[in-house]
Amino acid sequence: MDVSSSKQESVAIPDLSTLTLAAGEALVATDPAQTGETPPHLSHDPENNLKRSDPFQFGSRYLSEKDNVFEFNAWDHVETDDTYKEYAEQQYAKQREAPVSDFDKTVEVIRENEAYDTKNIQADVWDAAGDDLPPGLEPGTVDFVLMIFIFSALSPSQWKQAVQNIYKLLKPGGEVLFRDYGRGDLAQVRFKKGRYLEENFYIRGDGTRVYFFEKDELIDIWTGETARTESVEERVPCFEVVDLGVDRRLLVNRKKELKMYRCWLQGRFRKHGEKPA
Repeated sequence: MDVSSSKQESVAIPDLSTLTLAAGEALVATDPAQTGETPPHLSHDPENNLKRSDPFQFGSRYLSEKDNVFEFNAWDHVETDDTYKEYAEQQYAKQREAPVSDFDKTVEVIRENEAYDTKNIQADVWDAAGDDLPPGLEPGTVDFVLMIFIFSALSPSQWKQAVQNIYKLLKPGGEVLFRDYGRGDLAQVRFKKGRYLEENFYIRGDGTRVYFFEKDELIDIWTGETARTESVEERVPCFEVVDLGVDRRLLVNRKKELKMYRCWLQGRFRKHGEKPA
């Protein structure tokens, strides 16, 4: 658990990783009314107001029923309200009524930056769901694979191959560091007609694709449960889910009094096997 401190008090901030695999556990927060203390986000003392802290600590501003939601620009770990949920479902229905055909888009990598030095880095275009490994890399030679808003660009039909490729690249005990979109994120709800490919899968105006994941869905994908249900006899790569958290944030336009819900999933997946000594 991380702690953000001011001169007058400390505020406990739960680590997202603790919100993932502990099924049935609930996050318990201290009620300020019981302690008689003023929550930092309600204090207008410049020395104690989290809005004015430097640096500001994300993940520390919680919204309670007594708070004015439009007092600040953002709140952390806020579940969507019923109005937003109803609006989101209406948007999904409209999107399904006007789908678009899928197509591929070529990705180009520019290596002309003056800081680019092949002695330290190699940049290549690689299809994570293709048949070949990245140029110059052998199986079992990679310590970490960083996937930040990468997996969501793949079609659901490509997930299995991508996981197999990454599993093949990693050393035993190697890890995938993952962050991507969660279902119900504002970016999903805002899609208009003609962008819907299939459930939770869309195409943007620039031709790139994006999928919005459920937490349980990612667990099934990376542990191999999805592949095992397709073919009981098939041997599939298995990752251990070390951490997997849902990062929710409520952004507020105070002038227009608009609420905007963001949702991301962040985790670590480890290849089974001991790390080499």
